[in-house]
Amino acid sequence: PVQYLEFVVLAVDEYIQRGTERVQFQFLFDQNAFVQNFAKPIQEPQELLDANQLLFWLANFIRTTGQILIKKNALRQCSPSQLRNKLQLNGALKFLWQQWIAFEGRYPENKTM
Repeated sequence: PVQYLEFVVLAVDEYIQRGTERVQFQFLFDQNAFVQNFAKPIQEPQELLDANQLLFWLANFIRTTGQILIKKNALRQCSPSQLRNKLQLNGALKFLWQQWIAFEGRYPENKTM
């Protein structure tokens, strides 16, 4: 009789464990469904979007002209229209500077670049 009782307890424990696993799976499924259907998409920061746009423009500029130095004022005049705003351009340049992609310095004639 004792062996039978142990078997029933083990069977009940296994049944509870499987039920718990099903509940956990259903919870994760519902959570993912909620995120896909109702959560707002994650937007990248504007500085990152501007930096990507500026990086592509700089790569094209360097490839076509062969120059690796450009004055900041010329950058404001020739860059994409969205980046002609001083605050957006500075944010994009700061992001590229933090990633060690673009650097600010001076021309040999002591002019800012």
